[in-house]
Amino acid sequence: MSERLLCCSRCGGPVEGVDAMEAEALRSVFNRAPLLLCGPCEKADAEELAKKRAPRQARVPQAWPEEWPRRSIADLEHFREAPLRMARTIQKNIEANRGTFVILGDRGRGKTVMATWLAEQRRQQGQSPGVYVRSHDLFATIRRAWHPQSKEDEWAVLEHYRKTPFLVIDEFQERSESEWENRTLVNILDHRHGNILPTVLIANLSADAFGKSVGASMVDRISQTGGIVECGWGGLRG
Repeated sequence: MSERLLCCSRCGGPVEGVDAMEAEALRSVFNRAPLLLCGPCEKADAEELAKKRAPRQARVPQAWPEEWPRRSIADLEHFREAPLRMARTIQKNIEANRGTFVILGDRGRGKTVMATWLAEQRRQQGQSPGVYVRSHDLFATIRRAWHPQSKEDEWAVLEHYRKTPFLVIDEFQERSESEWENRTLVNILDHRHGNILPTVLIANLSADAFGKSVGASMVDRISQTGGIVECGWGGLRG
């Protein structure tokens, strides 16, 4: 356990089951003590939320769009512990600031499932889960619009990513980092930042490697209303 114990935001009691590395990762989201609940308060919070939602039973969650990975949706059934705690912390920040979050770490840390969980919370509130896209597919879709026989133009494709209520760009490390890709990405994120629309970027990178990939200006923009999270816990697969 960390020497700097995490305390419940409601009762002040200790939050169990959080090791030192996860505690620092959680603190990095807000650069202060994260908004976490202990077991009893978390249960009471869930019961209170269920009561508030009770009159809205007629609200049917929107269907998952085709592009969302079915594996990650299925994995929500087993989503718990460190990734869930981090996802809840990110959700509170997104609800407050509607900014851009970057989720980093090695493969198998539950990063895509975390983003899918965030989309699922939107679905349960009757909102659109938004758009999920891998970075290579995003740029390939824009390039495809350049073809003379394409039924979509580049502007329409860009607007799709600029204006969706919630955008997740996965496999961020797979992009070529060309000048065109960098300018296109900055354009999309700037539009979303200006329109107060939440965005999540996912990459199998360290924070230093991500910073070198996107540049100091974008890191600064992300830090204004979001944050960069490193998933330092062990692998979850198997």
